[in-house]
Amino acid sequence: MWQMNVNIVNTCIPLLERAKSLAGGRFNTLRDNRPNHAPIMTLYFRVEEQKTLLKEILPHLIAKRRHAELYLEARELMEMYRGLGHTKDLTDIRDKRMEAIYWELRKLNARGRNGPAEVEDEIAQLASDPRLYTQEMFDEEMSEVLRTREQRIKENKLRRSRDWKRRNKAKMAAYWKEWSARQKVSA
Repeated sequence: MWQMNVNIVNTCIPLLERAKSLAGGRFNTLRDNRPNHAPIMTLYFRVEEQKTLLKEILPHLIAKRRHAELYLEARELMEMYRGLGHTKDLTDIRDKRMEAIYWELRKLNARGRNGPAEVEDEIAQLASDPRLYTQEMFDEEMSEVLRTREQRIKENKLRRSRDWKRRNKAKMAAYWKEWSARQKVSA
């Protein structure tokens, strides 16, 4: 499994302080002893801070917009997976989509681009890549799994209800017979 991190590395202190005011985070300074070089500051964020920051700056992003969207989608998948339990069908679906996100980020982060047009060409090529598991494919498969799961839950509840009625039918008959007898005695 791969990891995702959002850090800001820059020499402009006001920029980093503004980012810190939006989402929090902590600073680390890398000293550069070469002449005419400013110290390099890195602003590290925890997971919740990363999501807060990206949601805050997403409307303003241009070059890294797709990166941020993929990051937020991957984080959402991880959180959704935690809430649904560890079933094989859900794990497979989530892992396929996470792998597709990984490959798309690898393409986006490839070095040596000439500009946005080339990025769009690469993304178009990626769409024909057999490793790509699109959001639409994920949504369709996930809804089918959840539909099946809900159907199984309903069937189990119905079966348990029928079993309870069968098991307790004799007990209920005895209870009502005893209750009727008590009512006759008290009357």
